[in-house]
Amino acid sequence: MPRALVTGLGAGGALESAFCVEALRQGIIPATANREDPDPDCDLDYVHWTPRPARVTPALNNAAGFGGANACVAFARWDGEGIYAGGVPVS
Repeated sequence: MPRALVTGLGAGGALESAFCVEALRQGIIPATANREDPDPDCDLDYVHWTPRPARVTPALNNAAGFGGANACVAFARWDGEGIYAGGVPVS
């Protein structure tokens, strides 16, 4: 989750999780703010300045807290029959 969206310190992990769920629900990839000069040797698909419509699944939230408290939570779509990760059913 882009750091430009989360500034709640202790509540950052919860806010990031809410953004992940909304990205899944609304079908968007949040933009990366302040990323003006990507390294040409790092071939990543950056989303600059505005969100991009996309079918997002799964979404991963890595949260780091003070004193080494870290957590990672994965979210995926539920279609009523099974969870889908990238169009592949996961049982």
